[in-house]
Amino acid sequence: MTVKEYLSQPMALMEEIRCDLDNLAALRSVVESVTTNLSFTAGCNPSKDPYAFENTMLNIQIEEEKIREKKKRLDAIIVDILENIRKLQNPRHQAVLRMRFLEGLSFRAIAARMDCGQTNAFKLQTAAIKELEKIVELS
Repeated sequence: MTVKEYLSQPMALMEEIRCDLDNLAALRSVVESVTTNLSFTAGCNPSKDPYAFENTMLNIQIEEEKIREKKKRLDAIIVDILENIRKLQNPRHQAVLRMRFLEGLSFRAIAARMDCGQTNAFKLQTAAIKELEKIVELS
């Protein structure tokens, strides 16, 4: 794993969590429609699958647990990355890596915050990554 891949882990994991949350919302929507149907059709089974509601509820629990685990992993990754970023000697290097990889800012936004040009922001990131490569042992 390269340093850039290491630093990119939080954003990738956050995207996975967003997708999981979308899936969870879809499952909850199914449950809402099933419970509405059940209240209007008391005594008869509107579905061919008599266990559809139970299966959907189980899938919701599984999805919620998966999200919880990913959030725990995300927190641990962020803590590790922040600890390594704090080891950098140059505060501007620390700032550019936090903004780019933890906040997900564009070079335009970073440049505006750091009061420099986009090219300079990119060069700062490159230098910060090189400095971090000397500090972090990645497999």
